[in-house]
Amino acid sequence: MKSTPTISLILITIAFPLHAYELGKKSVENLNKPSFSTDSLLGLEWQRNHERLTAMSLQCLADANRNNASLENKPTDCSYLDSSNMDFEIFKQQDSKSEIQKYFQLLRTVRWPDDPTRQIYLSDKSSAKFAVTVKEICSGRIEDDIDNKIVLPRDGILCTSHYGSLQFLHAMAEKDGEEHRVTQELMETWSRFAFDLSKGTIDLTDNYHKFWIKNDAYQPLVQVMQADKIKEWGWHKDRDIPAYLYIFNWDLFDDPDGTFNAWTLGSLFSMECDAATQSSTCGQIEDENEIRLSALGSIIHMIQDSYSNSHTNRSTFGAKPTISCSPITQFYSYTNQSSDTHSESDKWPDFECGDNPITLDPVTAAAQVIWLHNNPTSRGEDVQDIIKKVISHPGIARSSGSGTSYKKI
Repeated sequence: MKSTPTISLILITIAFPLHAYELGKKSVENLNKPSFSTDSLLGLEWQRNHERLTAMSLQCLADANRNNASLENKPTDCSYLDSSNMDFEIFKQQDSKSEIQKYFQLLRTVRWPDDPTRQIYLSDKSSAKFAVTVKEICSGRIEDDIDNKIVLPRDGILCTSHYGSLQFLHAMAEKDGEEHRVTQELMETWSRFAFDLSKGTIDLTDNYHKFWIKNDAYQPLVQVMQADKIKEWGWHKDRDIPAYLYIFNWDLFDDPDGTFNAWTLGSLFSMECDAATQSSTCGQIEDENEIRLSALGSIIHMIQDSYSNSHTNRSTFGAKPTISCSPITQFYSYTNQSSDTHSESDKWPDFECGDNPITLDPVTAAAQVIWLHNNPTSRGEDVQDIIKKVISHPGIARSSGSGTSYKKI
């Protein structure tokens, strides 16, 4: 049985664009002794910012429970951590029974919104394919579509995350002119869905189409998850592998009577398309813990991206990478942004939250999400409440746009 295909690609060039805080060109190799050094190739550099921010949250959570056998204490302020010269104690003095270690996997799974098909995950052999997809293929698909839309089953999760209906995973609106409340509501509802899935209260084997068309608990997400398109393309059920795919995928001859599996909720978080030049067929990881922590990582990623100046307006000006703990007054959309200027703000930021922050800073917010995951029965605590403290609606907010500092010239 083969997993659902994504999109077929040909290797063209090499680049590494991302519409989020930067991450390494592949994930952290050693989770017990992670390196957060900058990756470089041919004069290009990629900082491991999502990984580093996540490690800071893990350290803060561990510090809050320094004298405890469990992670029962909720971190309330991680601003004491020196982001410019972090010395991560959690990776130096490890206790095999420590609860914090089970969350080290987040150093990898926090990448999921940027790399939902694991093309630059444990190997960088498909990094060129990944870059071409994000830089050229996805935008081309938008131009070719009659409605200028990304279609999930046709264009893949990667394009849908960066250019389509799942852009809220990066704290961005899908298009210019979208009402503030739309993106805010999607972020809040996603946090509940992904958190529930990460905790195991949602079955990974649930049929994707049936789950979303019958969904009431996460209603704002129904349209953006494109269940109607999944059915239109026949992905809601098992189906025969088209004959033409055998030409490009020799491994299919090992299973000539094989089928593509119907999409499940687990399919969304388990894709692995790490072939060097094409993604017409993809494998699926089988580690349930990694799949569920990918859902948890998506919440942390969304929190972190919401503090990038090229993703949201928190009353800061210019493209300098800074973290301000002010409410989001506008969600940006990528459509009319300059990719070069956008990326300037996704470098390692200066923390400028001050002594009286209005919102939770990204390190504290993510630490609280992980704490809640470990203490799900804590009374009066809800992951959506944490997201609300991250966004902190200012009362008056503008509809989405490119942002003055990032608009294409």
